[in-house]
Amino acid sequence: MYAIAGLDQVPTKLNRITVALEPELYEALQAYSTRSRRSMSNQISVILEQALITTGDLKAPIARVEKRGGKRPGAGKPKKSERKDDRASSTDSKEPES
Repeated sequence: MYAIAGLDQVPTKLNRITVALEPELYEALQAYSTRSRRSMSNQISVILEQALITTGDLKAPIARVEKRGGKRPGAGKPKKSERKDDRASSTDSKEPES
C-alpha cells in the first residue's frame, strides 16, 4: 500500500493484485481503457467482473461503494465557510511603529 508521510490512511481499501502482461496485451488494454475513459486498473476490474458474471462465478454486478480512494484531510481549497477573512484582521491589527 501507499505510505503518505504523517497519515495512516491509504488511497483505497480495495484488495490489490499484481499481474504480468505480454506487451501486446498491455498495449491493447491501454488502448481499450483510453477509449472507455477509464484507468487501466478500473478497466481490468470491469472486464473481470463481466467475465465472472458470464461464467456464473459472480451472480450479479458488484455495487460500487467507493468511487475513488478519497481525499486527504485538509487537501484542496477550504470551503467559503471555512476561510478566514485575513484582509480585515491584517489591517486592523497593525499598529504604527515608533
